[in-house]
Amino acid sequence: MSARWLLLVPLLAACEVPTPRDDYDDFVERTAGRRGRTDAGTGSTYYDLRGRWLVNTKLTAPIQDMSEIADPILQRTPMGRWGEPGEMIGTALFLASANAAGFITGVTIPVDGGYCTL
Repeated sequence: MSARWLLLVPLLAACEVPTPRDDYDDFVERTAGRRGRTDAGTGSTYYDLRGRWLVNTKLTAPIQDMSEIADPILQRTPMGRWGEPGEMIGTALFLASANAAGFITGVTIPVDGGYCTL
């Protein structure tokens, strides 16, 4: 089996081109698609794991403590809770598996408890 590169695009995109924060998610999604197309035959795969801001971390703790912000987010999230870091890690591990995800590249994968479905 040849080497496999799993590239989570938010890190790559942040290094490539600085963009205004409002455009960042769109830029990351476009970068995943573009790099997924152009590098598809090289063994590199590109993904955008959407929903990072819905995961329970030290970075999101201040948002979770502000009910005027957190309550509408949780009401809109079909699963009704914050994600856990292991859920994001589990998705990344799935994508890193050549057997499970060897034919996936250039896509945005929502790990957000259904938030983007509404």
